Amino acid sequence: MKEFAIDPSVEVQLALAENVGINGETLRLLANSTFEKVRAGVALHANASTPLLWKLFKGSSMTVRRAVCNSPKVPKALFLRSMDNPDLIVETAADPSLSAEELDQLVELNVSEISSVIAGNPNASAETLFSLSHTYPKEFFTNPVHLLRRLSDPQWDEKIPLTSVKAYYFKLLKEKDPLKFENQGLSLSLRQRMVESQKWEGEEFELFCSDPAPEVRAALLNQCGFNIPVSRREDFALDPSPLVRKTACKFPLPPRIFLLLSRDPSQIVREEIASGQHPAAGLARLDLADRGNETEQFLLAQNPSSESEIFEKLAKSECPEVRECVAARDFFEAKSAHLHLAETGTLAECMILAKQRNPGAKVLELLARRDEPKLRKVIALHDSSNAHTAQTFLAEHGQLAERKWMAGNKNAGPDALMILAEAPEEKVRMAMAGNSSVHAGKAHAYI
Repeated sequence: MKEFAIDPSVEVQLALAENVGINGETLRLLANSTFEKVRAGVALHANASTPLLWKLFKGSSMTVRRAVCNSPKVPKALFLRSMDNPDLIVETAADPSLSAEELDQLVELNVSEISSVIAGNPNASAETLFSLSHTYPKEFFTNPVHLLRRLSDPQWDEKIPLTSVKAYYFKLLKEKDPLKFENQGLSLSLRQRMVESQKWEGEEFELFCSDPAPEVRAALLNQCGFNIPVSRREDFALDPSPLVRKTACKFPLPPRIFLLLSRDPSQIVREEIASGQHPAAGLARLDLADRGNETEQFLLAQNPSSESEIFEKLAKSECPEVRECVAARDFFEAKSAHLHLAETGTLAECMILAKQRNPGAKVLELLARRDEPKLRKVIALHDSSNAHTAQTFLAEHGQLAERKWMAGNKNAGPDALMILAEAPEEKVRMAMAGNSSVHAGKAHAYI
């Protein structure tokens, strides 16, 4: 067939152009024919591709253009309007007043110079734009439609194909122009979404590290932090951005780096260490217990990984909320701190200590010796065996009301109840008589 396509006879070429069985390659040869009738015949052939029709329309005579307009594969109305100037088709593709349906017809031509223009037309349908985004990323991402769609559709960025975002993003990164991203339509939310889409490594990981937005670098670390060497995590820990340094604190780092970050000028970094639970950050948390502000100390007091040495320091904090938080911790976590607060704490702190489900026996002994009626009442009514020694003290030295409450306490210590059974006050003995506990039963013989 190729030989016939380049045959010097117009009759041979015309006959070939009318052959319904010829393929695209033969048609492309015939489209270069010097005979106008042959080119017109190619334009009317059912197997002529749309790029070939566009080539014929753009580079041929009016006769051939009219033949192209009669092809069912082209938008006839648009082509007829451009008969005198085929470049008007390209200009039309940029017209934002053109309907989405008309733009779709132009896209179906599959002509690069037209499709690239449509990728930047805000009136094109979302489906059309997304289909063009990978081939024409610059035109797509700089299309003003994004600003409008984000206002009406909060999920717009999530609908953009990630393959398109990735290809365009890495291209811009390699150009190393930090102003390009926003100027070229690659918004922060798009870049964050791409970073969070998978684990990154190698050259792609390193390219992400050069993104000027700290939000992107922090997202990258969140995504890949456990999969990178400690030395790379250290690099993130020394990043100029507080957000990135804060994120680095969520991952295992050497103790010296945590200690350095505990003195970071940014409070969000120090707070991350105060609330973090990495064993390697123990010295850093201890440092914050000494140097930290009230917020950081409060986070330390709440931190389940804080050790007894930290609580000892926090028990001496100038912030009442911090001391109260320490008082609320389990006795076995903060023994020394609880003993210190039992001797020097405010009534509020001591009340928290006294109401512990499993308080320290020595703590309650110290609290029972304080001249605070509300506090002593809590101890008198306490149901823990750790309160027995303190209750014995109150049975011997407490006020009438305190001893009466204790006499009715079914969980009071046996020594305390024995003392109360011999109390001179009738009200105390009556309360004892009504106590049905095992310990009280032994004391009833003395009433």
